[in-house]
Amino acid sequence: MKNAKKPVLNIEHWSTTQGAPVYFVHTPELPMLDIRLVFQAGLCRDGHQSGLSNLTSGLLDEGTHQLSADELAQQLDTLGALYQTGVRHDSAYISLRSLTDPNFLSPSLALLKQMLSEPAFLNEPFERVKNQILMGLKEEQQEPASLAQNAFYKALYPDHPYGNSISGTLDSVKQITRADVVKFYREYYTAQNVLIALVGDITSEKAKEIAEELVQSLPTGKAAASLKTANLAPVNTQAISFSSQQTAILLGQVAINIQSADYFPLIVGNYTLGGGGMVSRLFREVREKKGLVYGIYSAFLPLWAKGPFVIKLQTRNEEAQNAINLVHEILCDFVKNGPTEAELLAAKKNIIGGFPLELAGNANIIAELVRIGFYQFPLDYLDTYRDKITAVTQAQICAAFQKHINPDQLVKVMVGKQPATPAVL
Repeated sequence: MKNAKKPVLNIEHWSTTQGAPVYFVHTPELPMLDIRLVFQAGLCRDGHQSGLSNLTSGLLDEGTHQLSADELAQQLDTLGALYQTGVRHDSAYISLRSLTDPNFLSPSLALLKQMLSEPAFLNEPFERVKNQILMGLKEEQQEPASLAQNAFYKALYPDHPYGNSISGTLDSVKQITRADVVKFYREYYTAQNVLIALVGDITSEKAKEIAEELVQSLPTGKAAASLKTANLAPVNTQAISFSSQQTAILLGQVAINIQSADYFPLIVGNYTLGGGGMVSRLFREVREKKGLVYGIYSAFLPLWAKGPFVIKLQTRNEEAQNAINLVHEILCDFVKNGPTEAELLAAKKNIIGGFPLELAGNANIIAELVRIGFYQFPLDYLDTYRDKITAVTQAQICAAFQKHINPDQLVKVMVGKQPATPAVL
């Protein structure tokens, strides 16, 4: 009998007594522990208050009922612990990295639990962080790439929260109150709405103990409601005038949710189209042969409720329409014919060859654990990943692209110095 195949990672999975899912990988190489708590509290939960999730996340380390922001930062620094928060489309997270020596880990965990259970949301830090966000938004208005991205998502998701910007808008952030932040925190930062991932040099028993302690520091609450599926946006071309020498361009459409059966054919196919950097077809045809851009790429960004397919480039103002026309031509050909056999083999080789780097270090491992847990992938997802990449065929790529991508139904956004009468496909 053949020996069972060794797993890529020995992932342990269980639920706390309150039902929170936990994912743990033991890594004994360094005396360090990474912890990440992930909540269904991303920008998709902002509703009409764009930027609320981001502001809430940014205030979690701005003081508790016991310690000020400066005192928290000083104590974490003394312990050598690193704390971080962040917001994405579907989720918000809180991360802690600490040495595993009990003299460092125990007080670091105590601080984390305090931040989870007792955020003060005082008026002074609320106004300060809010003003910092507003200043950042004003700066974004001077950046064509930021303007293009915000306009693109708004056009791509006109009736869905994915159309929000993580930072919000000047108008929406100005209207957010401290009470709004407190309400958002109480609704989404709960034991029934959290996933915990741990990676480091501790035992399974210690990991279970830590997970229980962290969950108990949260209010019970309830799980966030399911998101409505995003619909395909109507064809939309926006030419936004901006005084610059370059035009920032985004093209795309609503594509797939993260559990789509076509995920692997689309990812492998896109590596050839525009995801493989300098070896991609878009780079070769638009950059190397025509010299229209410095860089260009395409990507699928699968999310719970259908994420986007996007092509991003920047070109000289006078070449904007020529670049868009050429990209459209390349995309049409790829949707119809897919990659060549040689391109397909090269794509598989590069994706599989880069796979080990995706798991190099605790930070990368915990990101994969979160992805598996949050999006409810099977525990053997990483074990079967390379086999699924290898199994993708040219016919599957063509079928998947033809099913999900229509080159004549793209949303297009251009930000730059526009001609008097911009041409439109």
